[in-house]
Amino acid sequence: MQRRALLGSPDWLKSRKTLCHVTLDIGGKIEDAPPYCYKVDFAYRFPGGGVLNYGCVQEEMLFAIYPELLLSIMCCEALNHNEAILIEGVERFSKYKGYSHEFEYDGDYQEQGQIKNGILESKFIVIDAINFLPQQKPRGLKNQWGLKSLWRETNKAFIGFSFVPSANETEKQKAQRKWQNEKDNKGKKEQQQKQIEMNSKDQGIRLEQKVRDDSDQVRSGVLATGHWGCGAFNGNTFLKFIIQWIAASEAGVTEMRYSCMNNKGFILFQ
Repeated sequence: MQRRALLGSPDWLKSRKTLCHVTLDIGGKIEDAPPYCYKVDFAYRFPGGGVLNYGCVQEEMLFAIYPELLLSIMCCEALNHNEAILIEGVERFSKYKGYSHEFEYDGDYQEQGQIKNGILESKFIVIDAINFLPQQKPRGLKNQWGLKSLWRETNKAFIGFSFVPSANETEKQKAQRKWQNEKDNKGKKEQQQKQIEMNSKDQGIRLEQKVRDDSDQVRSGVLATGHWGCGAFNGNTFLKFIIQWIAASEAGVTEMRYSCMNNKGFILFQ
């Protein structure tokens, strides 16, 4: 687990960063995005939200299918407005169906992530949105369109998305990452080949298996997110999409995969 704080806000009005590429995933779920993606947990300011009592929306559902996330409840203090948390290496154990009161277990899940440097390839960015209560004074739901709320949400998304490897990283950083990827792939191929030989010997049959070299498939800088703060927290889906797009672009994210949850408004953008 890592915790990061934003000490100085970017000058959003003067930013000249190019907007990053966006992929709209109309019916997909954030947790089903490829393992290399940095996935966003739509968190409560106390990580975990209501998972241990009555809650059962996006964050609580993540904590149910990735039970190792429950450790963050003990280890992480409440998030301040300028803070975000990164949690790595948690394993998914189950499939599910339904949402909220209809949420239920739907069988075991076969984890797809690889192990790199002793850590499972799974990464969750924990960021909490503002809860715009309808009865909130003075303006309730309209408050999310005010500058104070816009700056807060954009800065919160930015500090969270800064965990994603930047497209603007230096040549030295790129070389170091390439070297580490090559090292990981070499060790993985050797381990797979040994397993093939052991299986062939134990079973008395010849197994033919291609040892996958996915060095060209290694992806970095990809973010998987969706309607952050738009369910129980009453955020406007299109506003939050734009806020996250701006924040991701400023943070140097290469691609933002956006789960639309079959929102008809986003289908028109395809």
